[in-house]
Amino acid sequence: MDAGFLLSPADGVPADSPESLMRPDDLVAAIARFLRRVHVPGDGGEDVIDTTWALARAAGRVEAGEVTVDDLDPPYRPHSPERLLAIATQLVGTLSDRPAPVSTTVHGDLALADLRLAEGEIVGWKVPDRPAVGDPYIDLVFLARDLVAAIGPAAVPALFDAVGVTDPDPLRIETWITLRQLL
Repeated sequence: MDAGFLLSPADGVPADSPESLMRPDDLVAAIARFLRRVHVPGDGGEDVIDTTWALARAAGRVEAGEVTVDDLDPPYRPHSPERLLAIATQLVGTLSDRPAPVSTTVHGDLALADLRLAEGEIVGWKVPDRPAVGDPYIDLVFLARDLVAAIGPAAVPALFDAVGVTDPDPLRIETWITLRQLL
C-alpha cells in the first residue's frame, strides 16, 4: 500500500457524517473509485486475509468467550455465537469449491467511518492494523453493511456495480457477513 495515501483523520470529513450522506449516489461512487485504486492485485503485506484466516480468528474469539449475542447484528441474535460459528464453517466449506476472486490489497476491517471524504473523493482512511492481500469481498461486504445502515439497501448493488463486480457471488457475500459477526 502507498503509505502516502493514508492521510490523517483531520483530512476531509468522515464518510458516515451527515454532510457525506446527503449525496448517497456521490458517496457510493467515491467509495468505488477509492476501492478500485486500493484493491490492486499484488503485495499488500505479508499477511493474507481470506475466509480460512477469518474462520480461524472467529473460532478463537468464540472459544475465548469474546463474542456474545449482544455483539451480533439484530438479525443474527437468535443464534448463539457457537451456532453462527458452525454456520460460518459450513459456508466456508461450501465456498472452497468455488473459484476465489483475485487476491488484492485489502484493509480487512474497513468501515464507512474509517474513510475521509473531501471534494467528492475519498482522501484518507484509517491505517489497517495488518495490511494484507486477500479476498476483496471482505472490504466490499464490510462497507456494504455500513452503507445499508446509513443510506439503505439500494447502496449494495450500486457499490458492487460501481467497483465492476457485475455478478456478485451471494454465497461469498453471506460468508463474509456471517464471519463479520464473529470477528
